Amino acid sequence: MGTAARRRSLAFVTAVLIALAACSRGDGRAPGARGDPDAPPGLAEGLPDMGTDSPSLSDPGRRLATTTALFDRAPRYHLDALVEPETGKVEADVVASLPAGSEPLRFRVFPNLAALDAGFHLSRVEVDGRAVEPDLDRSVLTLERPTNGGGQRVEVAMTFSYTVPVTDLATDPSSVLGGDGSGLDPAEIGLLGRHGGGLSLGHWFPVWLTPGAEAEPEPDGFGDIANFPAANFTARLDVPAGWQLFSGGVNTDRRQEPGRTISTEEGVGLRDLAIYLGRDLATEEVEVGGTTVRVVSQAGNVDVLGEVGEESSSALSILADAFGPYPWSELDVIDVPLGSGVGGMEWPGAIWIETATFGGGIPGLSGLEGLLGGGDSSGGEASDGLEGLLGEVLGGGAAGSLRSFIVAHEVAHQWWHALVGNDSITAPVVDEPLAQFSACHYLRVRSPQEGDEHCALHTEGQYRALRGLGQPDAPAAQATDQFSSSLQYGAVVYGKAPGFYEKLSDLIGEEALLGALRSYVEANAFAIATPEDLRGALRAAAPGRAEEVDALWVRWLEQAHGDEDIGTGAPLGGLGALGGLEGLLGGSGALEGLVGGGDAAEVDPAGLEALLTKLLEDLSGR
Repeated sequence: MGTAARRRSLAFVTAVLIALAACSRGDGRAPGARGDPDAPPGLAEGLPDMGTDSPSLSDPGRRLATTTALFDRAPRYHLDALVEPETGKVEADVVASLPAGSEPLRFRVFPNLAALDAGFHLSRVEVDGRAVEPDLDRSVLTLERPTNGGGQRVEVAMTFSYTVPVTDLATDPSSVLGGDGSGLDPAEIGLLGRHGGGLSLGHWFPVWLTPGAEAEPEPDGFGDIANFPAANFTARLDVPAGWQLFSGGVNTDRRQEPGRTISTEEGVGLRDLAIYLGRDLATEEVEVGGTTVRVVSQAGNVDVLGEVGEESSSALSILADAFGPYPWSELDVIDVPLGSGVGGMEWPGAIWIETATFGGGIPGLSGLEGLLGGGDSSGGEASDGLEGLLGEVLGGGAAGSLRSFIVAHEVAHQWWHALVGNDSITAPVVDEPLAQFSACHYLRVRSPQEGDEHCALHTEGQYRALRGLGQPDAPAAQATDQFSSSLQYGAVVYGKAPGFYEKLSDLIGEEALLGALRSYVEANAFAIATPEDLRGALRAAAPGRAEEVDALWVRWLEQAHGDEDIGTGAPLGGLGALGGLEGLLGGSGALEGLVGGGDAAEVDPAGLEALLTKLLEDLSGR
């Protein structure tokens, strides 16, 4: 996950879930009650033990899950939740069956981040049926393991509640002008957010962290915080009638009760189970190699539903040919309003595409409407003018290939982070440059005549543009909190680092590189890979040239040679086009106020950081 850079029916499973249903719905049952009022909540043997017959897996996914022993070691979760999208109220029980071990149990509790101010409340915590005292430090919950354990698994049961906050979908002009990178704070971009049209539930319940995973209570880096092991999920969600629900899993049961809809979602090998709830949504389905690609749009984007479906399905097909089959039976591509100009967000089994981007625009423009003299979040004359100007600045190809690139980037994350996991906090260099390279591969296959140019625009063009705003180069292979700003993070990880794969392809050949990445997927499917795992797979693909592979890795990922290897000049079209800002902003006086002096003909590039931070850093998906 990275720069805004960074988600059918088995009768016996349904019956088990109904029996398990821990209820917070005010229907007279206490949380955890499952028929026997004296039974301890969440017995491990009651959790659905999904296997290769799960409808969430594709046929290749079943093979991978079997050969990797996923079902032996994967955490198992069952969630039972009452969700009120209008108010943001979430009340839920979660039972997690986890692998045995000796270390304390740690969970990421995203809803308890201070920036969200969601009022998270933990009312019950039990380990192996015994009440324990939780140690909840903002987004990290620590529980002591039972001393008299010894079984193959430990079970944790929790009851929690909170209220999802309203997400400000417009970029705050003060944030744009400040350029401090706060817009990449995961708590501020709508992963867990409420808006007029729907409710986004990302990282919405406590998720177990494997021993050794990064777990800052208040993550202070840029980009994503996902470092979760592959797991098996079932979730029973009680929502008001009339709301449509989509998840990274598959629906195994849906039934109507008076005024309510009860949906059961299931997913095998997922690292998280993201949910989106909306109304008046349009859908279209495309079959790709045994996988259903379901595209979901907001009402205002119905006219592009087919276009996004074609882009998404072709991206899935092209990347599956390159890196190995997609492991799940469905992929949901959902039009989701996101804050702070985020272009997209990936989840296992689902991707979210920001609404303006879904419609073919550029993320982050809506918040500039006041500065540009009008317009609205869906576009308008001012936004159209700025989109056209930004396209000119970036060489004319930005608007035309932006959505395709973002969609392909997010689809690529189904391999690089969803199937092959990594710690996005400490090692974004594992997944983000690969997602960029994969999107470039997609563009080249789709448009051989323009692919190289558009790839350069969205990768090295980003580096050159942000370097032009005064941001220094840095090594890509470092933790997200070691970058000096979100601009630097985006320029280096999304802009410069993908060049490693371009040079490696030149060295060993494209087919050898793609073969190495397919082998890397096979060896690390449903696991968590490290930079050394990736580096080793690439070395193995070049017998007799491993030292040259190492030299490229060190130069492009561990050192700072971007200015020599890429350059610092304006990307393609040049910054000269920014003279057009004078008319767009209503005269040189407006421009002077934004960039700190001068006129439209004499713009200090460093001063442009204030205006362009949110625009340039969002040319990739997360």
